[in-house]
Amino acid sequence: MFDTGSSTIPLFTGHKWWRELTQRRPDDPANLTLRGNSWGQQMVLIGAPMKGALCIGSACLTNQVVYCEGSHLPNLDFDRYSFILSGLFGNVPFDHRFTVIVDISRRRFGLFNGSLDFPQS
Repeated sequence: MFDTGSSTIPLFTGHKWWRELTQRRPDDPANLTLRGNSWGQQMVLIGAPMKGALCIGSACLTNQVVYCEGSHLPNLDFDRYSFILSGLFGNVPFDHRFTVIVDISRRRFGLFNGSLDFPQS
């Protein structure tokens, strides 16, 4: 799922996918830890570099950090959602490399190579 409001986390997923994408365990001392607020509760996210590339269509991005929840908050536990959701990604992987185009009416997601500069009013 693409989250237009997620401007700090490149990729967030459940523990099962996180272990597969990073080849790490959540208790690995080399992991990153990110703390913040989620709906008024303290959250802890565990991050590690992704093995391989994050590819969306033909746009492949390397050196991406993948996060999973580490605070046991039910709203962040994708492995226990009642619907299928593997994860979410935000704007971070595309910064200064691609312009994201979300075409809601035609249900399309696209990337334009490079950053588009729009005049400010």
